[in-house]
Amino acid sequence: MTKKPPQAKTGRMRRFDPQRRDRIIEAALEVIVDLGVGRTTHRLIAERAGVPLGSMTYHFNNLEEVIWSAFEKFAARMQQSFEDRLRRAAPTGDLVRAIAPPVEGDRSQQQADALLVLELYVLAIRHPVYRRLVEQWMASTRASIERHFSTQHTEVIDALVEGFFIHRVFSGSVPSPDAIAHALQMLTKGTDPLRSISGPRAKPSSSS
Repeated sequence: MTKKPPQAKTGRMRRFDPQRRDRIIEAALEVIVDLGVGRTTHRLIAERAGVPLGSMTYHFNNLEEVIWSAFEKFAARMQQSFEDRLRRAAPTGDLVRAIAPPVEGDRSQQQADALLVLELYVLAIRHPVYRRLVEQWMASTRASIERHFSTQHTEVIDALVEGFFIHRVFSGSVPSPDAIAHALQMLTKGTDPLRSISGPRAKPSSSS
């Protein structure tokens, strides 16, 4: 007589949850926003994600890997959002508006994104692996700028994009598109390649 295979003690199969790893990563970002990297723990992340504590060590080797994976996903998401804004604006030629943070949207999410950026920068100062992540993010951002702007001043534009983002979150305002165009012209000495940013120059009045 063939014996039946032994039953698990609980008599229940473990539920397959393909999204669990992603939920842990998103929960890690939320905990970092609320408490900072220094106070983030396995237990807090597991509670926020609604998963057993053992899931943390099943999907990740250690807490550092969780935090790294969270910031890697965050950087990729932010870069994709920036690229999407530029791509949507390209057909209309309104690229000035695209480089400034959107006025519409969830203000609390913008605040959270800014906090994550600052937390990542602090890590990048101390840890080479995070510095490389920031450098890769910056390189991707500049590549996006070069694809859409006819200019050799990508580093200047990149710095302005970041400045507008931080300023928008903490001051509640952002310069107008005209002010942005003027700043770009001033910082790049009004060179011709920036015509694609500010638009065609006005023709002289016939009365002048």
